[in-house]
Amino acid sequence: MGEQKINNYMRWKPGILIKPENFISFWQDYLKNTKRTICYVLGKGFDLRMNFILDKVIANHSGNNLSCLLIEYAEGENSPSHLFDDLVNTNIADLKKILKKKGTLSHKVVNMWEEDGYTKRRVSSLKASMVFENIEDIKDYSDIIIDISSLPRSIYISLIGKVLWLIDSLLNKEVNLFVVAAENAETDKLIEEIGIDESASTQHPFDGNLDRSSEQEIPIIWLPILGEGKKEQLEKVYKYLDPDEICPILPLPAKNPRRCDDLVLEYYDFLFNILQIEKQNIIYAAEQNPFSVYEQIQKSFKSYQKSLSSIGGCKMALSTFSSKLLSLGALLASYELFIQNEKDVSIVNIESQGYNIIDRKRISRSAKNNELFALWLTGQPYETS
Repeated sequence: MGEQKINNYMRWKPGILIKPENFISFWQDYLKNTKRTICYVLGKGFDLRMNFILDKVIANHSGNNLSCLLIEYAEGENSPSHLFDDLVNTNIADLKKILKKKGTLSHKVVNMWEEDGYTKRRVSSLKASMVFENIEDIKDYSDIIIDISSLPRSIYISLIGKVLWLIDSLLNKEVNLFVVAAENAETDKLIEEIGIDESASTQHPFDGNLDRSSEQEIPIIWLPILGEGKKEQLEKVYKYLDPDEICPILPLPAKNPRRCDDLVLEYYDFLFNILQIEKQNIIYAAEQNPFSVYEQIQKSFKSYQKSLSSIGGCKMALSTFSSKLLSLGALLASYELFIQNEKDVSIVNIESQGYNIIDRKRISRSAKNNELFALWLTGQPYETS
């Protein structure tokens, strides 16, 4: 079997990352051009970060045509998240105040479940990819801003991937796509997942041809991005994949200099005693730079494809059990390889059936520590006047 041809092109090297210290000044400058038609997408939820960026930055500095699309995700009547409907209602009331005389509000519902005979199956990532169905849905906007601060991973990964694909399908590609997030490690620790699914699943459309039923056994390489308190999720994804090799991704450098060491200690028995991972398989990526994760995943996939070309290459599965920023790196790597017709890369995760707030008072106080990030993923250079 001949050696596979490896495409070494990296679209987002370098990528455009707007960091907290430049976030507000960037948008003040960018939004001086009042000819923009902006679609601002955000998620309906109890997270206090839901309206934070729209309120503090976008609406305050925008004289543009602003359309806000609120994504409502239906978790089902029995979701533990309903305990916090009062916070959701407060967020919605605040959103309407923000948009009063500054923009319009529309809604789209994304069902998380679908009846399948006597059982239910996860459809959240598939339904999220249908929020924007075709080019007609985006062509009249100059800018699409997707705020993932209060969107679950199963929705924003497929949603961003679909919008990227639609923009790439436009011949002029003049629609700018931004992804923004209010990152807050303290807030994240105070929101816990409740009732995770029994089995892992792939994110649409990144299913990676994981079927092992073919005559030729192609090795599966698993790259889990590690975050705190996810041992049960890791165990279930491992069972689902049965990978041939595992390369954990750890955050380094990180805001907390000890975070990487703490994660190694937390998972030491599982990773090194049970799974017997080689320490040289560990991959390090900057905690607050999605493009660092993107680059490391790209390099790993292409390296494995080259070294295993004599047996047909490999299949690579990514799992994101960490921050939204790191998850975006996995999305960008998967999307680019998908576009390059590398169909053997998948995003595999296990979803929760709801969320719980550990301490309402602390989570309210933690908002002052929000760090604002933006990724400019595609579009045209801008004029400010």
